[in-house]
Amino acid sequence: MSLDLPPGSRAFVDSNILIYHFTQHPLFSALCTPFLRRVVAGEITGFTSALVIADALHKVMLADVQSRFVQTKPLAFIQRHPALIASLATYHAACHDIGGMKLHVIPVEAPDFRQISGAAIAHNLLTNDASIIALMRRESLEHLVTNDDDFDDISGITPWKPR
Repeated sequence: MSLDLPPGSRAFVDSNILIYHFTQHPLFSALCTPFLRRVVAGEITGFTSALVIADALHKVMLADVQSRFVQTKPLAFIQRHPALIASLATYHAACHDIGGMKLHVIPVEAPDFRQISGAAIAHNLLTNDASIIALMRRESLEHLVTNDDDFDDISGITPWKPR
């Protein structure tokens, strides 16, 4: 399913959509960036979590390191050369721009971890993906904008993918 959500939709935005937008991914940015523009314009109400944003920004940082300094093991490289973090323009732009995207950031509270654990068990998901399901259920969200196939068979969730 593409990213042609109906106007007025409420959708949870996964980290890969943000990553594709910020890193100008050759295959997926062409659909992710216009989708996020629809969120900024208020045509779609976008939701996410601080966990998702942190994951996206971490991966944008590593992609920035990889594109500028080293093709393999960017995490190990930046850990050995932390002063280079100041020069990561794509990463810093993403950190600045994320606030203007008008995404509603759903807080993760301590009691949510029971629901996250339940979602992990019920759907065989890792913690970050299980947190998406738990938060979507808490907020009564049906639409999930992602490029992750792990959500395909979850009842009550409609995945929208940039492909």
